[in-house]
Amino acid sequence: MLIHLVCLLIFEYCYFLLLNAKSLTEKDVVPLAFKEYKSSGVAATIHQAVEVAVQQHRHDVDELCQTLLQVVLENSHKLFT
Repeated sequence: MLIHLVCLLIFEYCYFLLLNAKSLTEKDVVPLAFKEYKSSGVAATIHQAVEVAVQQHRHDVDELCQTLLQVVLENSHKLFT
């Protein structure tokens, strides 16, 4: 499930880059977004938040999914600063 969260963040940043960077091509945007994700510190934050969420909600899938979605929403803006 963590990989899906990472993909959401990276694709969201790809979209942001394509809208705002005129010189980027579609071929360049995914590697750039991934590089930004890894260097931004968001990766460590996401990993830690997911571990906590799984420990707290492992017996309630609905609550776990809601918490994981909240993690994405809370951290997506950190790539854009």
